[in-house]
Amino acid sequence: MADHECALLIHDLPEPLGLVASLLKELSVAVWSTNSGGEALDLMALYKPALIFVDFPVWTRSSSRIIGLAWSVDPAANVIVVGSKQDIELYVATIERGAFSFVAPPFSHDGLRSIVNAAFTDVRARKEALSRSPFAHPNPGPSLPPDTRRPL
Repeated sequence: MADHECALLIHDLPEPLGLVASLLKELSVAVWSTNSGGEALDLMALYKPALIFVDFPVWTRSSSRIIGLAWSVDPAANVIVVGSKQDIELYVATIERGAFSFVAPPFSHDGLRSIVNAAFTDVRARKEALSRSPFAHPNPGPSLPPDTRRPL
């Protein structure tokens, strides 16, 4: 992991994000955690986390706001939703709203590590693409009209 890689955990309840925090720390990722929307915004602006983990109750209340705030601070940031159950319709809806992934306990250590590594790799690739082309939006998710999306 690069020296500057960090993650923000936004949650109503500390579990299951405590397991995510432990793995991130094991991977030498700086981790901040909050259950306050205002504090989440302050932490995003201050640390520009590459990954933002959101528990499902928070996500269902404010998914578009979370994506918008994350991308306004760092357009290459990835949001990963942590749910309480695996449901294919929920997974698809989460991705359609712009999240990078949806994970649900029980977590496989290797599976969670794989998702975190893939998310960081994706962030680095989109940051590099953005640095090469100022007209390419690195995260052309659903918040942009189709005609403004650009291939990277």
